[in-house]
Amino acid sequence: PKKAETLGMKIVGETLVETVAGRDEPAHPTRSKHLRAHPAKTLQAFERRCQKNPWTDATRQLLDFLNHVGLPLTPHGTFLGWKSIRNDYTDHHTGKTRNRPGDAPQMKREACDPNRRQACSTGYHIGTLNYAKGFRPGASRLVICKVDPSDVTSVPNDCNHEKLRCCKYKVLREVSAETPDDQARETIEEAAKTSPDKKAHTKILGPKNPSAKKTGKPGATPPSKKEVIAY
Repeated sequence: PKKAETLGMKIVGETLVETVAGRDEPAHPTRSKHLRAHPAKTLQAFERRCQKNPWTDATRQLLDFLNHVGLPLTPHGTFLGWKSIRNDYTDHHTGKTRNRPGDAPQMKREACDPNRRQACSTGYHIGTLNYAKGFRPGASRLVICKVDPSDVTSVPNDCNHEKLRCCKYKVLREVSAETPDDQARETIEEAAKTSPDKKAHTKILGPKNPSAKKTGKPGATPPSKKEVIAY
């Protein structure tokens, strides 16, 4: 129960429950499939960023997307995904948005389509490795992008939830489209661990044990770096 509370949830009987629109509902099942493998601090940072998204439906949909392998969270609560782009580093649809490592395209949230039943629509697209590699293969580059959960606008129902729409993202690095899937996934996991601002989660969560600093007494034992949330 204490671990559930750190994520804004509770256990009723034997069911993990979260409050949605003022009522208790069973927690989304994909939480325990994918997110439980991350350290507690990472999960807490992720939850806090989700809470900053004004479109709450989008963050619930996000879990459908993150259930796919090769989409790790970073220590500060953002997540990484894949994007297919033209050989000149611009987007496939308009050819106007540049996607070189370090670029951070953004648009107004209102310009993105929040309707997940609409397969193809407005908004920046980030996908799984499988989706990105299969999108116009042979004439594309492949890049790893970082997305803040607060910038997600929808996860379309089509393509087995392998893509999402967002209003902002940052390009971290390029990976050869010919890279074997296993090696590509190792690369994105490494990128998640070494992502810029990797200590930013400490700013979100505050000091580990402030009472110990003030009183000089042990206080509560902070979680180890290897501790994970498991339901």
